[in-house]
Amino acid sequence: MLTAKNISYYVDKSTPLFRNLEFSINKGEIIGLMGRSGAGKTTFAKILAGYDVPDEGEVSIKQKKGEPHPVQLIWQHPEQAVNPKWRIEKVLREAGEPDSEIVELFGIEKEWLKRFPLQLSGGELQRVCIARCLLTNPNYIIADEMTTMLDPISQAAIWKAFIKIAKQRKIGLLVISHDRHLLERLCGKILTFDQISQLK
Repeated sequence: MLTAKNISYYVDKSTPLFRNLEFSINKGEIIGLMGRSGAGKTTFAKILAGYDVPDEGEVSIKQKKGEPHPVQLIWQHPEQAVNPKWRIEKVLREAGEPDSEIVELFGIEKEWLKRFPLQLSGGELQRVCIARCLLTNPNYIIADEMTTMLDPISQAAIWKAFIKIAKQRKIGLLVISHDRHLLERLCGKILTFDQISQLK
């Protein structure tokens, strides 16, 4: 189980973004998270994935030396998550040996591998980033507005492939989105950020 206990994060010494946050998710569980813009959802996601350190509290999971973090974060804007000077093949190999099943499932074409990120569309690059995430064999994934910028057809195709792999591997999945209809289709439980981050 991934657990966050008494998590607080301050914008400055006197201004909390959120305080006393409590959250837990089991492997194989799919939870949706909604909340107003600026509430701290992305900061919370970064804390769970080890990018940021909370000012108070702790996250239960630890990274083993030499291994990828067991909690992976998929960003809303894929161009911000890759090295623009790397070809796509190197982007994927950063996480490990490309898995032919994953590459095929997300429709990653062979000709993409020799291209640079700016030579792919947003949808194509997000497919690469999702595949790279899965290649690390994470226990948990946080999808932070993962398909917000994509057209409905691309969104549907990506989520179908993504959920299939997550269920097969029993990956705990936290889906952060403003789209309640999407969360209702995907998630067994939906939380609002106010429910887990009361300013006490």
